[in-house]
Amino acid sequence: MSRRNVLVPIFLTLITFGLYGLVWQWRTTAELAEASGKPAHPGLDLFLVLLTWGLWGVWVSYRNSSRAQKLLDASGVDVPDRSLPVLGFGLLTWWTGLGWLGIIALLQDQYNELAEAAPARTKRRTVRVEEEPVDYEDPIADDFDARLRESIRRKRARAVEDARGTGIEVYDASGSRLSVAS
Repeated sequence: MSRRNVLVPIFLTLITFGLYGLVWQWRTTAELAEASGKPAHPGLDLFLVLLTWGLWGVWVSYRNSSRAQKLLDASGVDVPDRSLPVLGFGLLTWWTGLGWLGIIALLQDQYNELAEAAPARTKRRTVRVEEEPVDYEDPIADDFDARLRESIRRKRARAVEDARGTGIEVYDASGSRLSVAS
């Protein structure tokens, strides 16, 4: 998750008459999906927000707050759950139209805590190429084993080639470095 000043998305949402709020929701939903490893579809969410006149946005905000809270709990950060206040501000949006600003403030603060709790990310990433040993004793299986070894060799070569120039280090299943891409 990216750390952002809480007031910036609120200000941009106000001066763009709510359009930046949709962009902010798209971005933060995508970042949260990456951080949690759970699938999310920000494009579909945006479509449904527009189709339901914002009602789907209340659900997305609640869902994102719940996911962020689970990540915070898993990382050992003791913070109060903001899912219900987010839901409350979402429902308030239907009466005042300004509840959305409260949602942005609560969620962005929660995302900032999540960004602080997450380990520091570097530009270098490690990719492991896994392989499973196969132990057969018949000619058909030996042919399969040879094809499997060739497939693994090609995957390793492809991983090394894809990593070249990106700063990604490629390792095999035993932890041996295959190459250091520069």
